[in-house]
Amino acid sequence: MSEISDLIVFEDIQKLLVNDLRDVALKLDIPDNLKNQAELVTAIGNKFNDDSKTVKEVLDSYRNKIFVNGSFTWYKVHSYDLNKLYDVLKNAPKDETNNIKIYKVARHEDGFYIRYTYKSSNTVIPTEDGKYKVYSKNSFALINVLPTNNLIEIRASKQIVEKLISTIANLIEDNNVRIEKVELFGLDMDKKVDTFVKKVGGKIIKSADTPIDAGEDEITNEMLEKISEILRTIDDRIYSDDGEADVNYTIDKLKHSFNGNMFSYLLLRGLGTLELKSVIKDLRDTPLYEWIRPHLSTKISSVEVPVINDKLKEKYIIRFEKQTDSVSFTKKCNENVVEKVRELLVLNS
Repeated sequence: MSEISDLIVFEDIQKLLVNDLRDVALKLDIPDNLKNQAELVTAIGNKFNDDSKTVKEVLDSYRNKIFVNGSFTWYKVHSYDLNKLYDVLKNAPKDETNNIKIYKVARHEDGFYIRYTYKSSNTVIPTEDGKYKVYSKNSFALINVLPTNNLIEIRASKQIVEKLISTIANLIEDNNVRIEKVELFGLDMDKKVDTFVKKVGGKIIKSADTPIDAGEDEITNEMLEKISEILRTIDDRIYSDDGEADVNYTIDKLKHSFNGNMFSYLLLRGLGTLELKSVIKDLRDTPLYEWIRPHLSTKISSVEVPVINDKLKEKYIIRFEKQTDSVSFTKKCNENVVEKVRELLVLNS
């Protein structure tokens, strides 16, 4: 088996922040005249190709963040000791199904990592003889196995998650084993996110919502026209000097067409997906969101999470996605943020 530093690949270098890349470049004696991220990644990448061992040793000090980026999905394993999986991996075939291969396996203090490589795309390039040559691009995924919690944590593109968990399941030759995806949000994502935000003392800064389908009549073109008429009347009333637009008259004339539905509900149904954001304060504290929230179902929610790092409180942005039951972490995030999400959201689901 391998050391954690052996899991590091060039793809991980691209995920580091510019300041971290500058520090890495300095430790590798790379000239300090490189300023932007692309130049730094290229220079470190060249060094990586020439002397990967040295670069990995330097990058090992960034292990608290180098594997934290992108989408995370969790699976609960029942009736199986995941410590056994580590032994199984020693004898696992190198070439797995679905073009997924084991790259490296390494233990950490709470379990072990499995690094997989897979073909993510093909590029077709014409050759001089008029034919074509296909080049495959390999990408990497990381699986964090946590035996104490009976948990498999997949850190990978959402498109490959099901194939990865299927590959793991095929390695476990026990018909009594049950592997279930952790349902993070259930039917009420708002409640789950609210509870999480309160526990961490964070705030919701962005939300992508769709109107709740309450089983009412379909929104007709006639309804949409009447909604538009009300909105135009309000605009005219606000911006017109002659005051000809009579809002009350227009509303009284049109409200019977709404079949008893709230105007705000019909308006939102007509708009479809709605995205709201607030950088300064918690989105839930804004009057507009408070007004329309009863009519919305949250699909994606971005949350600001405060976490203590080396006695300093820092703020990080994470994103919850209902459709895939996943959490995405930005480049700035580290393992402390992941641990907080795992503890308060995943293990309590």
